[in-house]
Amino acid sequence: MFGHGCISLSEVLIAEVIVCRDVGKNTNDYLSGSISDIARGQGARSLELRAVMALSRLWRQQGKPAEAHQMLAESYGWFTEGFDTADLQEARALLAELH
Repeated sequence: MFGHGCISLSEVLIAEVIVCRDVGKNTNDYLSGSISDIARGQGARSLELRAVMALSRLWRQQGKPAEAHQMLAESYGWFTEGFDTADLQEARALLAELH
């Protein structure tokens, strides 16, 4: 499962979900704090944005659109260029849906 060298964000998140399940933690709450930390630690803002978008969609389904919007707006706000990329266009559209 885990490759050599740098561990991908998805590999870390999968491992954390397994740990949460095994120890009975609320996976959503646990991951919401660690997603940003992992990606930020790797200097991977685009990976962080993707993870935050996924979590925002989940929170929207769980009836927490305001929290989802706030988290995504913070992540989206870090970008100063590249607004024509698919990820940032998708994030902008999701922000509009959550507002």
